[in-house]
Order: sequence, then structure tokens, then C-alpha cells
Amino acid sequence: MKRRLAALPLVAMILLTGCTETEPRPEPTTRAESLWSARTPYVGDSSKVASLVREVQPEDAGAYTIVLQTTSEPYGLTIEMTEADDLAEQTALTEQATLLLGLVENLDEVSIAAVDDTYTVTRADASAGLGFDVKELGRERETLTTYLGESG
Repeated sequence: MKRRLAALPLVAMILLTGCTETEPRPEPTTRAESLWSARTPYVGDSSKVASLVREVQPEDAGAYTIVLQTTSEPYGLTIEMTEADDLAEQTALTEQATLLLGLVENLDEVSIAAVDDTYTVTRADASAGLGFDVKELGRERETLTTYLGESG
């Protein structure tokens, strides 16, 4: 009888451990799905914004750090390229900046900074380039999918 009682806490611990495991989250099947699920209403939500920045993949242009400007409008995000000397290659990050502007609801401008230069894309710049409000990328999943050139 004592052996059965001694084993009871061990069995209970195993059962509770098994109950707390969660199913792995399925991987998004497209880039649009991944970006759609990473969008956020506030640039001040640093963990979500950092995750979204990783999703748009600025690391293709080199190592970077991010700085958030959240104390007053216009709210901003700066991607500081830590290995770039100039922004000739960083202007290729316009698509990433556009995605960030569209997928962070209250984000007004994205800057890409190298050692001696800064390239900034504002909400107005991105909207003019798209021909529609950049914020539609974060409001309409179909618009995001079309922008990325993915099918439904």
C-alpha cells in the first residue's frame, strides 16, 4: 500500500506534464500568411515589432539593430545596419519598409541607417508608390497577398 501511495505523486506529475504540452503551431504556407499573422497595431509593442522586422527579412542586407521612436508622433522605426558603410544597397529595403509601414498600424516612418547616411520611407511615400494607402496591407489580407505576388 505504501508503494502505491509513493508512486501516486509521480504518476500525477507525469499526467500534469502531459496535459500542459501544446500542439506545435502549424507553419504558415505562404509569406503573406506569415506576415499577416505577425502584424501589430502598435509600434510600442517591441517584441511584436521585432518579430515582424525579422519576418520582413532586412538581414538580407546585413546585420542590423532596431530602434523604436514611440514617445511622440510621428511614430518611427529605425533599422540600423551594423555592417554597411553607405545606403546604396539599403535602398533595396524599400519593400521591407513598405511592409512594416503597412503591418504596424500606428507606424508613420521607417528609416534605414548606415554609418553616415539615413534613408527614410514615410507612410505618405509608401502610399504614393503603391497608389493606395499603405495601411491597407495590414487591413486587407488580399491586398497584402497581391502586393507580395502570391496567389490566394
